[in-house]
Amino acid sequence: MRFFIVLSVVALGSGCGTRSIFGDEVDSGARSPGTLRDASQETGSDATLSPEGGFQDVLPDVESEACSTSPPDPPPPPGPIPHLCAPPTIFECDGLSDSDPRRPNDLFGNGFDDDCDGQVDERCGCEPGAVLGDVKDCWLVPASQVDPMTGEPVGYCRTFSRGSVACTRSSGDATRLVWSGVCEGANQPFFSDICAPGDFDCDGAESNSRVQDCSCAP
Repeated sequence: MRFFIVLSVVALGSGCGTRSIFGDEVDSGARSPGTLRDASQETGSDATLSPEGGFQDVLPDVESEACSTSPPDPPPPPGPIPHLCAPPTIFECDGLSDSDPRRPNDLFGNGFDDDCDGQVDERCGCEPGAVLGDVKDCWLVPASQVDPMTGEPVGYCRTFSRGSVACTRSSGDATRLVWSGVCEGANQPFFSDICAPGDFDCDGAESNSRVQDCSCAP
């Protein structure tokens, strides 16, 4: 299952203009070609394929010259919550796919997309006592990208990266119940922040874009 994010319009005040935002996160680790749907095919946006095989959002033209589309110099410091991806895998409970040792997948997964492929706990077993059709909460972010105090992602992802994944029958063994991997209702973090109030790349800091100068007043 492939995922994409379309956040249609963000209105900015004080000379920053109006932006149409399309985004996705593919900032670390090699990805299988076509893992993430190319936003330009779905929305007509100016998103482009990245070398990693997914797509990065290309921020649209700014209506006001008050905001620069050039990368900031010097670049802003990163937020305190890193986005770290485990090696790509089709089986997230293979013992090699933990992005945060404090939240290991073990046999049943951990509810997070540790290898950043748009699926959660794929092929991991459902917990003992689970029945076909049971669901659990899931997050379309790696376990590394979680506030250690709350156990949840921050910023945009606290609300929009949360979904539910269903317990289904294994395709290889109909008697075994596994998580489907599809985190229904969840979106991935943005590739980078935008010049608008809010932490859209979910790193614990607002407007610290790596690709755009956000020095204009929001």
